[in-house]
Amino acid sequence: MLRGSYLLLFSPGYIEVRNVATNALIQMIKGDVRTLRPGLKEQGMLVAATSGGRTDDGTGKERLVELVYNGQ
Repeated sequence: MLRGSYLLLFSPGYIEVRNVATNALIQMIKGDVRTLRPGLKEQGMLVAATSGGRTDDGTGKERLVELVYNGQ
């Protein structure tokens, strides 16, 4: 997924962030994160789901999050 000058690559277990111009690895983010907004366009919010643990009856929960670049 393209975001500005960055390419976000989603794989099971992590997100890889690369610079589009140089292909340099900027950051690897570990975690069970999957994108909920498909497509390569830059506009709009980038929404993802992460594992939110388990409920009292043992079923899985998910949290919805917005992925935002904070410039660091």
